[in-house]
Amino acid sequence: MNRPGPVASVAGAVFLPATGSNAADAHLKEMATMLGEISTQLEKLGEVLCHDPEFVGRHVTELQAIDLIAQKQRALAAVLGAECPTSALAGVGLEEVVTRFKSLTTRFV
Repeated sequence: MNRPGPVASVAGAVFLPATGSNAADAHLKEMATMLGEISTQLEKLGEVLCHDPEFVGRHVTELQAIDLIAQKQRALAAVLGAECPTSALAGVGLEEVVTRFKSLTTRFV
């Protein structure tokens, strides 16, 4: 049986054909890892910006938004990288993320 090979995107990314759960899982796990890394980078940026009291005074709302973005990314990384995404929701502390995923079950059940 001939199986399709990897496909390269215009940007140079290589996508494996989803011939089984392993190919799809590899992509999901890598996306989860990258989301986790980005959330860490955002948190570090927020920490650096918080060292300037004048900046904090002028941009507290924006700093809170940076923190929330990082938290959401970390939650998405946890769900995306989990063996059982539904079970992983129990460990997600952001109600918005949990609610949005739980609403999917009512649409597809």
